[in-house]
Amino acid sequence: MDIDNHQSDGHAYPSPLEGEQASTPAPRTEGPDHATQTDKVDELESKTVYLRLTPYDQPPALSSAPANQSAEVLHQRPYHNPILLHCEWNPKDSSRLAAAGTDALARIWTVSPTTGQEQVADHVDPGWPSVNLLNEEFPPNTRITAFTWASDGKHIVVATDDDQKARIDLWDMEGKQVHHWDGFEAPIVKLRCNPSGRQALSISPAPGKKGSTQPDGWLVTVLPSTSAAPIETRLPGYDDGDEPDAAWISETEFVVSVRTTMSLFRHAGDEVMLVRELKTRPNDPLTAVQYDGTEGSGCIAAATADGFIDVWDASGELRSSDAPAHDGRISVLQWQPLQAPGLEHERLLASGGEDGTIAIRDARLSDNKAKFEMTIDANPVLALSFTPDGAFIAGATRDRVLIWKVGEYSMPRAQWSRSSRPGRSSPKVNGTPEVEDQHCLCWDKTGQRLAFGVNDLLAVINFR
Repeated sequence: MDIDNHQSDGHAYPSPLEGEQASTPAPRTEGPDHATQTDKVDELESKTVYLRLTPYDQPPALSSAPANQSAEVLHQRPYHNPILLHCEWNPKDSSRLAAAGTDALARIWTVSPTTGQEQVADHVDPGWPSVNLLNEEFPPNTRITAFTWASDGKHIVVATDDDQKARIDLWDMEGKQVHHWDGFEAPIVKLRCNPSGRQALSISPAPGKKGSTQPDGWLVTVLPSTSAAPIETRLPGYDDGDEPDAAWISETEFVVSVRTTMSLFRHAGDEVMLVRELKTRPNDPLTAVQYDGTEGSGCIAAATADGFIDVWDASGELRSSDAPAHDGRISVLQWQPLQAPGLEHERLLASGGEDGTIAIRDARLSDNKAKFEMTIDANPVLALSFTPDGAFIAGATRDRVLIWKVGEYSMPRAQWSRSSRPGRSSPKVNGTPEVEDQHCLCWDKTGQRLAFGVNDLLAVINFR
């Protein structure tokens, strides 16, 4: 499995409002008590295409045949009502969008470079060709619990769960199964591809003692390549409420967070070794970890259930703030991609919380306090995504997406509302309200298009 360094060569594309001046200056957003001003932002609904996760012109038990699929991977799959759990653009090819979820949903679309009213009536399913990844050996109830593109853009790693055992498969972009690893306890909760090497790692429950159905901690598995055996290490303690996470920090080192523990590991040969445990907050579980691989930085950031953000520098020294960044649990954390490689300037870290607030801070400052705070609405912020060049940031709740230009937070440049979705919707959207646990939000490599997924909805939003 070749996984290479990825450097985005795209640039920020201005909003349609670039250069326009509001007639009355908008009030600056100073904190959670001040809602974001949205009265003069660009509405992106007219530039949105909605992809169907199941075909509407056939009985629900059958799936349509993807237009570009070869005979050996063409399968009629029985779908009931697949729910989207993950979506991610190819890091090298801005025309490839992958999405996965329940009921054996795992597809790669080839997306047209244009979107909007002129392309398809009512914005629903323009018939973009797609490839199904899961073949007939996967039961119809298979759930994709984690997936990620390899950074070479040529392969995608998919973790599946059929209610008995879990497995990991490596696929190419044409839907060919390259390799698989099985025997995992379900569910595999994380997959992380190394951005600078040829490895991937997974986190799954560790098998319990003989005769016990209770997991015995967490199993961290390094997959060095398709020709080498997996390497495992076990972390003690297991709870259904744990939110383990991991991040690669070099070709051979990675950090894993479980509950209140942050551990640094190194793998060499056929062994994974514990290097050290980083200092963390007692009695405040970690919810997410992100690594800033910018040259000269090497910072690790972690969010907590009580709303704090801690940052460790390259030496492992902890910088923590005295006050929480959010009023309650932090849902998502993301570093801004460096805009000008080699130049010394601020390293921005964005966080979104259950309080409906997005906080932006400069991680190089010793006080670790937020520079800006924007409140979207009363709903939790469930996803954040910077454009690959770091010029724009998008934030999403369960019902809306807002886009800001970095450094100009008083008013979003654009917005999109889920409530305006045209065409057919499943009962989970239009019937009895249901709070979803999984949301996905991601930019393509050019920063022109944003994919937003939740429940049975997958929207491709054109931002140009």
